[in-house]
Amino acid sequence: MKMTLKKLLVASVAAGTFIFNPPLDNFNFVSTVQAEIKTYTGVGACVQGDLITIEQAKNYAKLRAEINAKEQAGVYIANYSKMENFNLTENKIDLITNSIVNIVGEVQYKTETAMIGDSPVVRYVATLNANIDTDGINAYIRRDQKTDENGQSIAQSELQSATKDIKAGLNKIEELIERYNKATSQAEKDKIRAEFSQTDREILLAGQKLIEGNEYAKNGEYQKAIELYNEALTFNPNFVEAYYNRGTIYAMMKKYDETISDFSYAIQLNPNHIEAYNNRGIAYDELKQYD
Repeated sequence: MKMTLKKLLVASVAAGTFIFNPPLDNFNFVSTVQAEIKTYTGVGACVQGDLITIEQAKNYAKLRAEINAKEQAGVYIANYSKMENFNLTENKIDLITNSIVNIVGEVQYKTETAMIGDSPVVRYVATLNANIDTDGINAYIRRDQKTDENGQSIAQSELQSATKDIKAGLNKIEELIERYNKATSQAEKDKIRAEFSQTDREILLAGQKLIEGNEYAKNGEYQKAIELYNEALTFNPNFVEAYYNRGTIYAMMKKYDETISDFSYAIQLNPNHIEAYNNRGIAYDELKQYD
C-alpha cells in the first residue's frame, strides 16, 4: 500500500509542536469527564536597566508569563490523561500544551523595585490568563487512536516550536543582566552587551517569529506562516526548526521541491534530525508522482 505524505509525515519528538489534525469522525474514544474550560494565570518578570530597554523588559516578562501559564496547563493535561487511562509521554504533553493553550485578554504590567547586588533596578512584572479546553485534549487522544486499514497508527505532520529554546534564552538574558550590573569595566560591559544582542536576536526574536508562524499555520494561513518563518531565518540563518517547519508547510501546499530543499537544510544543520530525513524521503516519493 502506498503511503502518502499527508498520512506519514513523521511526528516530531521535539517538545511543543502543532499538529495538522485530520477530521475526528468515527472514533471509539469517549471521554468520561465532561468538557470544560480551565483558566490559568501566568506571571513573569524581567528587570530593566542599562542593558535592555523598557520594551524588551516587558516583552521578556510576557514570554515568562506565557511559559508559566503553559507549564501549569501541562500539569493539568498530564493529570487529565491519567484520569482517562491514557498516559501521555512528556513530549506529547508539551505538544498538546503548545497547541491548544490560548492566551486570552490583555497582558497586565506593573513595576516594582528589585536589587542586583547593591544596585537598585526596576522590574517589570507581566500577568496574563490562558485557557485550555478539555475537548482539545480529547481530540488529540482520538487522533492518536486513529489507524489505517492495516491497523497501523497514522502519524500526522507536526510543526516544531521554540518554547524550550525561548526559556533557555530568557535564562541566559537574566544571567547577562546580572553580570552586566556587576561589571566593573567598560570592556566587560561591551562584551556582555554583544552576547546579549546575539541571544536576543538568534533565540528570542527568531523563536517568537516561529511561534507566530505556527499560529498562522494552525489557522490554515500557510503563506503568512512562510513569511514569518522567513523572518525567523533573517534573525537566525541556522534556525533548524524554521527550515523544518517551512518545509512542512510547503509539503502541505504540495510544493515538494521547496519541501525537499528545506528538509535538506535542516539535515545539514542537524545531521541527527530523524523527522527531516524521513519526511524528505516521503517528499521525494510524492514528487515522483508528478514526473
